[in-house]
Amino acid sequence: MALLAGASLTISLSAQACEGTDCVLASRAGVNVYPIDLEASLGDLEPGERAGVLAKPERIERLMDNVLITRQLAEMAKKAGYDKDPIVQREMLLAAERALAEHARTDELKKRAGAADFESYAREQYAVRMDEFRVPETTEVAHIL
Repeated sequence: MALLAGASLTISLSAQACEGTDCVLASRAGVNVYPIDLEASLGDLEPGERAGVLAKPERIERLMDNVLITRQLAEMAKKAGYDKDPIVQREMLLAAERALAEHARTDELKKRAGAADFESYAREQYAVRMDEFRVPETTEVAHIL
């Protein structure tokens, strides 16, 4: 683990010009991070959260560092032969299936949300249940001596 922590981190300054695996954003101990890796790492976040991460260089660096450490450990595991274990192979397959299912689910939810007309529904609910949305009148009284 000291090897991982002590290794130097090289970050490309021309990251904005890179896409996919065209260039390396960060490299350590023989493993690289590409722009597509960062995009995939940000995939779990909502757009607002994603913008927050991308707005702070230290958070981007932490994200790249996490990808590098994971990739280094995965390389060490492959060299040790873990990827040949049938249980590990099945775990990797299940992880890939979970990712695919999550993308399909998210896309379906986006399609349904885009098709829904929430404003007309809200207006309809208001028209039907106006009394529930009324705020009772209040009176403020102040006593001055």
